[in-house]
Amino acid sequence: MKKILIGTHNLGKFREIAYLLSKKYKKISPTSLKIKSPKETGKSFIANSKLKVKFFSKYVNYPVISDDSGLCIKALNNKPGIYSARMAKKCGSFFKAMKLILKKMEKKKIEKQYLFVVFLIRVKKK
Repeated sequence: MKKILIGTHNLGKFREIAYLLSKKYKKISPTSLKIKSPKETGKSFIANSKLKVKFFSKYVNYPVISDDSGLCIKALNNKPGIYSARMAKKCGSFFKAMKLILKKMEKKKIEKQYLFVVFLIRVKKK
């Protein structure tokens, strides 16, 4: 059976990506291989997903797929964006971060808009 590393430590994301992939692949997590996550230093979702896939591909000799995603709120100039997880960590929890976002939006004109962005990148070994 072919293997593929799904480059995330987030169990929910792992399950979502694994569900989308063919059953002919054995889905491997970095956690099962005791590989830590790289620092996400990119300035965009694409940059961070490329960074992660390149990092994880150093540890295996089979395909790697990775992603990056975040919450982009138009009324807040697309913030928190790539900093969504860091904002939640800084606030102490996802729930506290959402409370802060709602407070910031109290005086904003809100258009109904929902945006969820996920980039998947696959790198083949040469």
